[in-house]
Amino acid sequence: MALKASKSLKASLQAGRGAELAQETPLKPCDVCHATCKPKHCGRCGKRAYCGVACQKADWASHKARCQTTRPARCAVCAAPETATAPPCGHGLCAACDAALASAPAVARVASRPRCPACRDPEQPAAGAILEDEVPLLLRRYGAVAARRPAEGRRLLERVAARCHTALAVDAVESARDAKVAGRAAAPRRYEALGRLELGKALLGLGDFKGAAAALERGLALQRAAAGGTLPPQSALLWTNLARARLELRDYAGAADAAKTAVSLPGGAWQTPYTLGSALDKLERYGEAAAAYGAALEKVGARDAERTNVLFNRGRCLRLAGDRRGAAACLKQAVDRSPEDGAAASELALALEALGDAPGAVDVLRSRVARDPSDLGAAYNLGALLSDGGDHAGAAEVFSTILWRDPGDVQTRVRLGLERARLGDVDAARACWRKALELDPGCLEARTNLSLVSGDGEAACASGTPRFGVLDGPSIF
Repeated sequence: MALKASKSLKASLQAGRGAELAQETPLKPCDVCHATCKPKHCGRCGKRAYCGVACQKADWASHKARCQTTRPARCAVCAAPETATAPPCGHGLCAACDAALASAPAVARVASRPRCPACRDPEQPAAGAILEDEVPLLLRRYGAVAARRPAEGRRLLERVAARCHTALAVDAVESARDAKVAGRAAAPRRYEALGRLELGKALLGLGDFKGAAAALERGLALQRAAAGGTLPPQSALLWTNLARARLELRDYAGAADAAKTAVSLPGGAWQTPYTLGSALDKLERYGEAAAAYGAALEKVGARDAERTNVLFNRGRCLRLAGDRRGAAACLKQAVDRSPEDGAAASELALALEALGDAPGAVDVLRSRVARDPSDLGAAYNLGALLSDGGDHAGAAEVFSTILWRDPGDVQTRVRLGLERARLGDVDAARACWRKALELDPGCLEARTNLSLVSGDGEAACASGTPRFGVLDGPSIF
């Protein structure tokens, strides 16, 4: 008999079932239907025995009150403290993750998988459970709280990045193991590409632009090399994210290349051509940048707050490209939509001045300064325009107002001295330049102008031909 048992054991080992025989669970009755079975126990307390999922679900309503094991200390998905739910699997979920899971579309999950994102189907790889179940849930939660609770949004992104690192490490181990069994070099795997792409998105949101660019470049390369159907098709959003990361790293040429790829793909939002415009703008290719901003303008909604920003950048690039009339039209729309935008008002004044409409430029800046007297940049530009138009008294008044608000502004003090000199008040001009030198002994303009007001300086001023040439001429903006 012993010999037969040995042969039976040997046959089982050869069939690959030796480990199962060695760990065979004793037969016991189910606590619900009392059928003899190899029981599975409650994941929380480990005391209640069941023959299967059906009995466990049927018993949970009554057993829940008697299950004495405390809930897990942290959420199994987002790692938040104080979990609110404890499903039969024993993985505690916080209230937010449980609500996000309940509200997820049915198409977002495979029907055969467990409801709990921390549980996985026996046929699902460990990396797949993280990247296909946990990470999407975390990103849904991030999208819901990012605007209202930035600290919580950052914590969720950090959790996404940590789980992606875990998935990549697990996938690397499994890849090496499978390659060893097959006797060939490890091939790129599906979950490595997914992990890199999700990690890149998370790092971009966290401000780690170098890490985001590296992860997205690797993930997109793997996605491009993947066999058809094994990975989702490349999207404009992923290439736009790569372009944004390269922009932050000041790799403007690389950002433009990535953004062009994004524009060529279907389904891109307004941010895709806008990112291309930003890259071309940094490369000083203003005509192409204006065209890209124009494409973004066609996609952005008429009531979106971002439309003003697109209008401003397109108008600025049109002005720099030489299309002054188009620039003025764009910038006027931006100012009309957002009258408090000082940068747009200053750009519009520049465009109007270039068109020869100096009075229009002055009106724009006067309106801006009246709306926000603390905008000293717009006030300085207004003073410079008035000076170029010959209204030195008005310019001096504007510059005096600026110095009342900011007495340490050396540049404005030098300009006020010039206006005083042009009005014939040389003593006041000297006082301005001397004060400028006290504030900044290295101020070349103040020192040069003071040296010019010596000997016959008063006569020169009286004759109407002041020789204060250091800052003469157009110096607006």
